[in-house]
Amino acid sequence: MYKKLLTIISILAAVTMARADVFYSGGLCYQTLDDAPVPQVEVAPVWGMDVPDYEGVYIIPERVYYEGDNYEVVAIGDSAFWLSHATRIQLPNTVRRIGVAAFALDEELTDITLPLHLTELAPYALAGTSVVDVVLPEGVERVGENAFDWCVQLHTVILPSTMKEIDASAFDGCFNLYEVYCAAAEPPVVTGDVSMTGIWNVDLVVPDADARDLYEADEAWGDPDAFAVYLNEDISVPMLLESEDFADSWLRVGLGNHVAYKIYDGFGDLMAVTAASDYYFDKPRYREQYEIVPTVLMGYDDAPVEYTALAPQATAVEDMTQQWTDPMVYAYNGVIYIKGDNYGTWTEVYDIYGMLYYQRPTVKGEIPGLPRNRVYIVRVGNYVKKVFL
Repeated sequence: MYKKLLTIISILAAVTMARADVFYSGGLCYQTLDDAPVPQVEVAPVWGMDVPDYEGVYIIPERVYYEGDNYEVVAIGDSAFWLSHATRIQLPNTVRRIGVAAFALDEELTDITLPLHLTELAPYALAGTSVVDVVLPEGVERVGENAFDWCVQLHTVILPSTMKEIDASAFDGCFNLYEVYCAAAEPPVVTGDVSMTGIWNVDLVVPDADARDLYEADEAWGDPDAFAVYLNEDISVPMLLESEDFADSWLRVGLGNHVAYKIYDGFGDLMAVTAASDYYFDKPRYREQYEIVPTVLMGYDDAPVEYTALAPQATAVEDMTQQWTDPMVYAYNGVIYIKGDNYGTWTEVYDIYGMLYYQRPTVKGEIPGLPRNRVYIVRVGNYVKKVFL
């Protein structure tokens, strides 16, 4: 696996190094996409740039503002996090493509939340990582070759009802794979190597008796040395829901292990499906009521749990009153200034039509470079101010 993967990566590296229009913002490298109808970028490798390597937790933003353009983040580029030291990654739902070997050989990566609108997982996407539990959201139809190759820590995989094809060697070397939940009524086609080298005694859970008959009759899924097929049963999973501040702008909420979770916002809209042990809520939505639902994507879910995200340190109203004062927001000579004790507070700038121009924690307290002669709505935490630039 490694020899073939290194060959692929060397080719991708040569292509990446030759590309222009790469910029660095908020701890991530981005590659602009020239053919997009609106400004769009993909997360790119840091190769060849005098910037730090990827390390630690990454909550990829939906948009990034750079030199006058507001880019939508729509993809994770080929080999973007290859051989990096990222430990946990949460992808936004604007991402619709994950490139070849996007996270390959990141041996420190244990948790990943995939976007809701993904349709396939590219070859080698998570090969050689330390991901423990993973759920592929509804809409994913294909797992590329070697996608989870040599993920020796992989324990639980949840596949959606839309799954149609699993390419050769997708799960080779996953020696600790214990359970696979597959919500597809018919067995996904396994191409190439049908034996899934290194897999044995895996519990395969399917939706109903009709599906069980089909899976047991399938050449790949019916291999008794590799899989034992079971019918889906009701689940009841306790959740941790322990929270703590993370990087000033996020609230990290512990979920649990070995099952997926659907997360709905206060309007009932699905925000994420994840098997990661943690989920990160942005602080501007503090005190919003969320609904967290354990699931195995089998057509019904466990009982939902209502959850209100609260700052762990905000234990008394009087303490909050003493710590927080409204910021001073004003515009002068092409720059929006934010004054006050607001370091790390999540700040957003919209035009009057709702177009997002800026989104990041307040650090220096000033936002330069926005288009002039426009009215903007500035939101600093829960404080909102209209300014003319």
